[in-house]
Amino acid sequence: MKILFVGAFDESEIVLAPIKVGRELFRNLANKQIDVVYLCYFDDGSKYSRIQKLFGFEEVNKRVFRSGIFPFLSFVIKYKPDIIQIVTPAAYYLPIFLLKNILKFTVTYLSHSIISYSLKNFLQIGCYQKLRLRTIERLVLKYSDSLQILSKVEARFLIKYLKVKNEKIINYVISSCNH
Repeated sequence: MKILFVGAFDESEIVLAPIKVGRELFRNLANKQIDVVYLCYFDDGSKYSRIQKLFGFEEVNKRVFRSGIFPFLSFVIKYKPDIIQIVTPAAYYLPIFLLKNILKFTVTYLSHSIISYSLKNFLQIGCYQKLRLRTIERLVLKYSDSLQILSKVEARFLIKYLKVKNEKIINYVISSCNH
Protein backbone atom coordinates (compact mmCIF):
# COMPACT_ATOMS: atom_id res chain seq x y z
CA MET A 1 0.00 0.00 0.00
CA LYS A 2 1.22 3.49 -0.88
CA ILE A 3 0.04 6.51 1.09
CA LEU A 4 0.74 10.09 0.09
CA PHE A 5 0.34 12.79 2.75
CA VAL A 6 -0.27 16.32 1.47
CA GLY A 7 -0.41 19.54 3.43
CA ALA A 8 1.76 21.76 5.57
CA PHE A 9 4.78 20.17 7.23
CA ASP A 10 7.01 21.56 9.96
CA GLU A 11 9.64 19.84 12.10
CA SER A 12 9.34 22.39 14.92
CA GLU A 13 8.23 21.17 18.30
CA ILE A 14 5.50 23.79 18.63
CA VAL A 15 3.20 23.80 15.58
CA LEU A 16 -0.50 24.00 14.82
CA ALA A 17 -2.51 20.88 15.68
CA PRO A 18 -3.25 19.78 12.08
CA ILE A 19 0.45 19.87 11.20
CA LYS A 20 1.45 17.99 14.35
CA VAL A 21 -1.22 15.30 13.94
CA GLY A 22 -0.39 14.84 10.25
CA ARG A 23 3.31 14.61 11.02
CA GLU A 24 2.76 12.03 13.77
CA LEU A 25 0.44 9.92 11.60
CA PHE A 26 3.06 10.01 8.86
CA ARG A 27 5.87 9.00 11.24
CA ASN A 28 3.83 6.15 12.74
CA LEU A 29 3.05 4.71 9.32
CA ALA A 30 6.66 5.13 8.17
CA ASN A 31 7.82 3.23 11.27
CA LYS A 32 5.53 0.34 10.30
CA GLN A 33 7.39 -0.05 6.99
CA ILE A 34 4.43 1.25 4.98
CA ASP A 35 5.38 3.09 1.78
CA VAL A 36 4.52 6.69 2.72
CA VAL A 37 5.63 10.04 1.32
CA TYR A 38 4.77 13.54 2.52
CA LEU A 39 4.48 16.44 0.06
CA CYS A 40 4.17 20.01 1.23
CA TYR A 41 4.14 23.25 -0.76
CA PHE A 42 6.42 26.28 -1.06
CA ASP A 43 3.85 28.28 0.90
CA ASP A 44 5.96 31.09 2.35
CA GLY A 45 5.76 33.85 -0.28
CA SER A 46 8.55 35.87 1.33
CA LYS A 47 10.90 32.90 1.18
CA TYR A 48 10.05 31.18 -2.14
CA SER A 49 9.69 32.57 -5.67
CA ARG A 50 6.83 32.02 -8.11
CA ILE A 51 9.12 29.76 -10.14
CA GLN A 52 9.64 27.53 -7.08
CA LYS A 53 5.91 27.55 -6.38
CA LEU A 54 5.27 26.27 -9.91
CA PHE A 55 8.31 24.10 -10.71
CA GLY A 56 10.33 23.65 -7.52
CA PHE A 57 11.07 20.34 -5.84
CA GLU A 58 13.33 19.80 -2.83
CA GLU A 59 13.87 17.21 -0.15
CA VAL A 60 12.98 18.39 3.36
CA ASN A 61 14.08 15.12 4.95
CA LYS A 62 13.69 11.39 4.36
CA ARG A 63 10.39 10.83 2.47
CA VAL A 64 9.31 14.47 2.97
CA PHE A 65 9.47 16.81 -0.03
CA ARG A 66 8.51 20.40 -0.76
CA SER A 67 6.98 20.64 -4.18
CA GLY A 68 5.67 23.17 -6.66
CA ILE A 69 2.37 22.52 -8.42
CA PHE A 70 3.67 20.85 -11.59
CA PRO A 71 6.18 18.54 -9.85
CA PHE A 72 3.42 17.70 -7.35
CA LEU A 73 1.10 16.49 -10.10
CA SER A 74 3.92 14.63 -11.79
CA PHE A 75 4.86 12.97 -8.50
CA VAL A 76 1.27 11.83 -7.89
CA ILE A 77 1.12 10.29 -11.37
CA LYS A 78 4.47 8.49 -10.99
CA TYR A 79 4.02 7.42 -7.34
CA LYS A 80 0.49 6.04 -7.96
CA PRO A 81 -0.71 6.19 -4.35
CA ASP A 82 -3.52 4.01 -3.05
CA ILE A 83 -4.52 6.68 -0.53
CA ILE A 84 -3.95 10.43 -0.45
CA GLN A 85 -4.24 11.78 3.09
CA ILE A 86 -4.95 15.52 3.14
CA VAL A 87 -3.68 17.04 6.38
CA THR A 88 -4.25 20.79 6.02
CA PRO A 89 -6.50 22.80 3.70
CA ALA A 90 -4.64 24.28 0.73
CA ALA A 91 -5.35 25.06 -2.91
CA TYR A 92 -2.23 23.45 -4.38
CA TYR A 93 -3.49 19.89 -4.01
CA LEU A 94 -6.98 20.48 -5.46
CA PRO A 95 -5.93 19.23 -8.94
CA ILE A 96 -5.60 15.72 -7.47
CA PHE A 97 -9.38 15.50 -7.55
CA LEU A 98 -9.15 15.62 -11.36
CA LEU A 99 -6.77 12.65 -11.28
CA LYS A 100 -8.70 10.62 -8.71
CA ASN A 101 -10.87 8.63 -11.11
CA ILE A 102 -8.08 8.12 -13.63
CA LEU A 103 -5.46 6.87 -11.15
CA LYS A 104 -8.00 5.13 -8.89
CA PHE A 105 -6.82 6.35 -5.49
CA THR A 106 -8.81 7.21 -2.39
CA VAL A 107 -8.71 10.70 -0.89
CA THR A 108 -9.26 11.17 2.81
CA TYR A 109 -9.30 14.51 4.63
CA LEU A 110 -8.31 14.94 8.27
CA SER A 111 -10.37 17.86 9.56
CA HIS A 112 -9.38 19.72 12.70
CA SER A 113 -12.02 22.40 12.48
CA ILE A 114 -14.77 23.48 10.15
CA ILE A 115 -13.42 26.45 8.19
CA SER A 116 -16.87 27.95 7.50
CA TYR A 117 -17.67 27.96 11.21
CA SER A 118 -14.27 29.36 12.21
CA LEU A 119 -14.47 32.14 9.60
CA LYS A 120 -17.88 33.20 10.81
CA ASN A 121 -17.13 33.08 14.51
CA PHE A 122 -13.40 33.42 15.22
CA LEU A 123 -11.18 34.59 12.37
CA GLN A 124 -10.70 38.18 11.28
CA ILE A 125 -9.33 37.97 7.72
CA GLY A 126 -10.04 39.64 4.41
CA CYS A 127 -12.89 38.81 2.05
CA TYR A 128 -10.64 37.20 -0.58
CA GLN A 129 -9.03 34.89 1.99
CA LYS A 130 -12.43 33.92 3.38
CA LEU A 131 -13.76 33.10 -0.08
CA ARG A 132 -10.60 31.14 -0.91
CA LEU A 133 -10.75 29.07 2.30
CA ARG A 134 -14.48 28.39 1.94
CA THR A 135 -14.00 27.26 -1.65
CA ILE A 136 -11.17 24.92 -0.71
CA GLU A 137 -13.24 23.48 2.13
CA ARG A 138 -16.30 22.93 -0.07
CA LEU A 139 -14.29 21.15 -2.75
CA VAL A 140 -12.43 18.95 -0.28
CA LEU A 141 -15.61 18.01 1.58
CA LYS A 142 -17.44 17.24 -1.64
CA TYR A 143 -14.77 15.26 -3.50
CA SER A 144 -12.94 13.44 -0.70
CA ASP A 145 -13.91 9.81 -0.29
CA SER A 146 -13.81 10.01 3.50
CA LEU A 147 -13.53 12.64 6.21
CA GLN A 148 -11.74 12.04 9.48
CA ILE A 149 -13.49 14.26 12.00
CA LEU A 150 -12.26 14.77 15.55
CA SER A 151 -15.53 15.49 17.35
CA LYS A 152 -19.23 14.72 17.25
CA VAL A 153 -20.02 18.44 17.22
CA GLU A 154 -18.04 18.94 14.01
CA ALA A 155 -19.64 15.87 12.44
CA ARG A 156 -23.12 17.18 13.25
CA PHE A 157 -22.24 20.61 11.84
CA LEU A 158 -20.99 19.04 8.60
CA ILE A 159 -24.09 16.89 8.23
CA LYS A 160 -26.62 19.55 9.15
CA TYR A 161 -25.23 22.75 7.64
CA LEU A 162 -22.81 21.65 4.93
CA LYS A 163 -24.92 18.68 3.78
CA VAL A 164 -22.09 16.12 4.02
CA LYS A 165 -23.27 12.53 3.86
CA ASN A 166 -22.90 10.70 7.15
CA GLU A 167 -21.27 7.72 5.35
CA LYS A 168 -18.25 9.86 4.46
CA ILE A 169 -17.43 10.59 8.09
CA ILE A 170 -15.07 8.08 9.70
CA ASN A 171 -12.78 7.84 12.72
CA TYR A 172 -13.28 9.39 16.11
CA VAL A 173 -17.02 9.79 15.63
CA ILE A 174 -19.79 7.51 16.74
CA SER A 175 -21.98 6.80 13.73
CA SER A 176 -25.08 8.01 15.55
CA CYS A 177 -24.74 11.51 14.13
CA ASN A 178 -27.73 11.03 11.80
CA HIS A 179 -30.24 13.86 11.74
